Amino acid sequence: TGTGTGTGTGTDTGSASTPAGSVSVSVASDSPAVATILADSSAAADGAQMLIPMLKLRFAAGDQEVKVKTLKLTRTGVAADTDVDSVYLYDGWTRLADHNSFNKKIVTFSNSAGLITVPANGSKEVMVRMDLANSVSASKTIGFQVAAATDVELVGTGGSVSGTFPVSGVNMTTTQVTDLGTLSIGTFTSFPGTIDPGSTDREVWRFTLTSGSQDLDVEYLRLTMVGTIDPTHLKNLRLEVGGVQLGETVAQLPTDKILIFDWSASPYMIPSGQSKVFILRGDVTGGAGRAFKFTFQRSADTRTRDRGYNAYVEMRQSAGTDFTLIDAGDTDSDSSTAADDGTNVNSGTLTIGLTSDTPSVNVADGASNLTLAKTTFKAVGEDVKISSLAAACSSSDASLYLVNVKVLLDGTQVGSTDTAMNCNAYGDATTYTFGNTFIAKEGVSHIVSIVADTTASSSGNNDTLTVRFNAGSANAQRQVTLGSFSTTQQVGKALTIKSGTVTVAKNNAFGSRSSSNPTGVANGGSVRIASFTIAAGGGEAVDITQIVLQDVDATSQVGDNFQNLKLVKNTDGTQIGVTIANADTSGTQSSYTFTPSPALRLGKSDVLVLDVLADIKSSPQDSAMLLGGSTTVNTTAGTSGVILVDGVTATGVDTGSDASSSSNLNQATQVGYIAAQGNLNAVIDSDSPVATQLVLGATGVDLAKFKFSANSSESLTIQTLAFNMDATTAATSVLKNIKLINSSGQQIGPTIGGLTAETASTSAFVKFDNLTLNIPASQSAVLSVRADLASYLEAGLSTTGQALTITLEAGAVAAGVGNGDYDPDTTGAQTSIVVIGNQSGNSLSGTDVDYSSSTTDADQNGNQMTLYRTKLGVAYASDSPSGSSTGSGEQTVAKVVVSNTANVGSYDATLALLNFTLGQTGISNTADRVARVYKDSVLSANQLATTTWDLTATSAIFSFSSPSGSGFEDNQTTTGFTDLTISAGTSRTLVVTLDTTDAGTNDRLSFQISAGQITWGDGVTTSITTVNDLPLLAKTLTY
Repeated sequence: TGTGTGTGTGTDTGSASTPAGSVSVSVASDSPAVATILADSSAAADGAQMLIPMLKLRFAAGDQEVKVKTLKLTRTGVAADTDVDSVYLYDGWTRLADHNSFNKKIVTFSNSAGLITVPANGSKEVMVRMDLANSVSASKTIGFQVAAATDVELVGTGGSVSGTFPVSGVNMTTTQVTDLGTLSIGTFTSFPGTIDPGSTDREVWRFTLTSGSQDLDVEYLRLTMVGTIDPTHLKNLRLEVGGVQLGETVAQLPTDKILIFDWSASPYMIPSGQSKVFILRGDVTGGAGRAFKFTFQRSADTRTRDRGYNAYVEMRQSAGTDFTLIDAGDTDSDSSTAADDGTNVNSGTLTIGLTSDTPSVNVADGASNLTLAKTTFKAVGEDVKISSLAAACSSSDASLYLVNVKVLLDGTQVGSTDTAMNCNAYGDATTYTFGNTFIAKEGVSHIVSIVADTTASSSGNNDTLTVRFNAGSANAQRQVTLGSFSTTQQVGKALTIKSGTVTVAKNNAFGSRSSSNPTGVANGGSVRIASFTIAAGGGEAVDITQIVLQDVDATSQVGDNFQNLKLVKNTDGTQIGVTIANADTSGTQSSYTFTPSPALRLGKSDVLVLDVLADIKSSPQDSAMLLGGSTTVNTTAGTSGVILVDGVTATGVDTGSDASSSSNLNQATQVGYIAAQGNLNAVIDSDSPVATQLVLGATGVDLAKFKFSANSSESLTIQTLAFNMDATTAATSVLKNIKLINSSGQQIGPTIGGLTAETASTSAFVKFDNLTLNIPASQSAVLSVRADLASYLEAGLSTTGQALTITLEAGAVAAGVGNGDYDPDTTGAQTSIVVIGNQSGNSLSGTDVDYSSSTTDADQNGNQMTLYRTKLGVAYASDSPSGSSTGSGEQTVAKVVVSNTANVGSYDATLALLNFTLGQTGISNTADRVARVYKDSVLSANQLATTTWDLTATSAIFSFSSPSGSGFEDNQTTTGFTDLTISAGTSRTLVVTLDTTDAGTNDRLSFQISAGQITWGDGVTTSITTVNDLPLLAKTLTY
């Protein structure tokens, strides 16, 4: 019993032992099967298989965790202990243990803290692996077993081990081969003898691996660092071969000093007979006065697979030898490393530089506690004590003095304060001593600043200034390796002393207003009447506490035309101060004060843009004229704008000094203009549908597209739109379900059933009333006129080919444009647009509604559409020939698909004539030759047309060089071309052949169908010569 004084109720008051628990031992279901294991019999390259899986054991725990501290295995089979080099325990590919002893067939693994941990009510499977010794003869058998329960010892007391013993694996049989792969390591003592702390991306070890007999896959390397350096000082470690990194970078050497590179998923292959140089690179961030080296401690520190035999092989220093410690520091190759300490880390250093945010450009005049330079002091490798620093300054004005100059370390003053430092070429230096207060910690960037006041009378606007730390003299001492050194000079950036006064200017990004670009209209809300800028001085930031605006003069007062005056930020609309509801109209020049709360802060040299907004009165005094008084102060054209900026009150943030603008500033702003009402411009849109053939019975057809734009004066609401359709009287019944569609695809207004015919002309019109189409100021709306087409029978037509055009009539009769009246049958001029100004409330007419993209109004016409019962389509077949070709007596030179669209009434289309254009380079234009056209395929029964090219008969018409090309167009008429009927919704393929037997190398032939070269009919009109798809661009054959 122990001697403790425990107060428990047990009889043992000492240090009680932990119960061991219970565990059962068995062979895992996937334990290795019988296999042949390999040794090399070649005297020049003896070697053997390693990491051979021999036996997988399963340990199952009861209701508490179990730790196995000792495991004994008995070798079975017919062999000797010396036939086995090493035995291991693995959990997956994690090595748990190497054998502690191997004697008289017994292999012992032991770890008092526990080899194997088995969770409560769980299990753990452990693989027994071994390395075969060199030169083992063939036909030996080797296996392992747990002979008895006593061969398993648990951590703790009172535990139990169960199982059906012996728990045995199979016996493996040895065999010899003459070409087992070998892996040897050489040139492994290449490393830097010394290295500076703080070094990055440095080579820290180099070794060579050579493959023999077989291609080898290197899957895993385990390097152990030996030395006195702290592992945290070795970072970003990686291996590379031939400049290419293998696997991932290890961010920092682990505390166990073991560096693992695992490439199992993508092994690195070394071809047989080749050597590869592996370079270990990394950062040495510290460790002054320390040393380090890397080693391979055990044969299992490498995992390399012979590709030929699919077996792991051992790494050795040379063939025929067993593995020995591979040590980068063993420069004398005596296997003793006592005096070979590897890479030594040099003494620490100190890096000094300016911070990224050190002051530059400008500093404030009359300011206190100004930071004039910020530097970094960073110790590398070890802590460094800085005992003193000397500061000095230089200026363009040799009489300039800095006041209360001091040094701050990480924001806290160190050393004394110099009450006055003359900036005459660094001649008045002050030494600041720190005692033990300034120790730069290794790896830490310390901020050391020079701070001073610019309040001396000698300080002036635009004086330049530079401060620096002078080079020291033995003023830095290393704290680990000892020894002193001198700090280097560090010069701050050049500074200019600036006053902080704000300046005010007109915002030139906002121009003066005019009749063509007015301020707004009567009743306009929150219109921008002026815009100006406030710029802080270059010396310091400022706080703006008041902004004063003023009437231009007594006769041009803001209140004459505007009310609800307010000041806002241009960037986000934030209001400054309060709204002034009623500006003065008394006939006296008045001021308007805006007080921001809190104050507006502007950084040094920052610019703030402010806008003056106001509502235009319902009855402004000065409508339809330029607004701006005659004051000429700060103006360029004798006009000072709608309102003046009288002054800005500001205070310097650093100095607390007055930074206000000049008093009675009278800064001009923009000229204004109040329009009576807005303006609408209506034009055909550039994206309006092109002229095309339309099929009767089609639905949702866009006939024309119009663009309606409001100017900047006010937003507009279109209440009525009327469109004319110019067509024969017979065609006015074609359109139905007529709609207006906006650019988002939404319908605007009602659906109109059909056109209203005009007795006074052949036109008809459609009118959309009760619209509420809002167009914001300076914006546009695009509307499509969309309709369904009645079928041929529904429309009561007896002909086809009618043309129709949608028109927006321009203005009224008085305008003298067109007839100016969309409905001549109704008395009076019926204008096509009724539009209201949303702010002015006025109905726009005359010059306020424009129908032009230029200065002269004109009817806005959509493109002409033509009506047929169906529509023909033409395209090249997907297999129409082009490119490389070979001539023949009847070569297919083109394939064309002619289609008839699906249509209401299922009307056929009839192809009456096909002509085409040919061009040539090199092919004879004097020889007669035959061209033919077939339907579907080249069969005599399918021939539609043929012609013999005869220069005697046709002169140059059929010459390949004829500019107009040729085909059947001059000697082939519709009576010579067999009509081809194409049913609705179907297509037919036309094949064009030509005699090209005389085509020579690099000769060329081109084929195309131009507009007008096809004649077809829709069953009513028989000679239609337009096809929407034409022309078909040329395809070229090269022989």
